[in-house]
Amino acid sequence: MPDFKQQLTDDLANVFFNEAEFAEEITLTPAAQGQSPYNISAIFDREFIDVDPETERPILSTHPVARINENELVNPLQPGDTLTIRSQIFEIKTKEPDGVGTIILELKEKIN
Repeated sequence: MPDFKQQLTDDLANVFFNEAEFAEEITLTPAAQGQSPYNISAIFDREFIDVDPETERPILSTHPVARINENELVNPLQPGDTLTIRSQIFEIKTKEPDGVGTIILELKEKIN
C-alpha cells in the first residue's frame, strides 16, 4: 500500500491536474534567456472580489490565480516568468507553495 505522500502525488497528477477533470493546459514562459516556454497543467480561477480602496467605495475587480503542480516545473519559478492562459498573458505577482506539492500563483494580467 502506498504511503500518504505517494497517494497525494498520484491524486495531484491523476485527478486535480488532469485536463479531463479540473485543469487546463497553460504555457509557462521563463524570463531567463536560453530557456524555452513549455506547457504545464493548471487550475485557473479568476474570481470577482470586492475591494475597498482609498475612496471607501466598493468596486468589483478580478483576482486571477493559478494553482500548479510543483512536479511539472522544469526550473524553479523566477521573477519575470509569465503564464499564457486562454490566450492572455499573466505576470506572476506572488508564489505560495502549500507544502503538499502545489503552488498558488497570484497573477496580474499583462496588457499588451
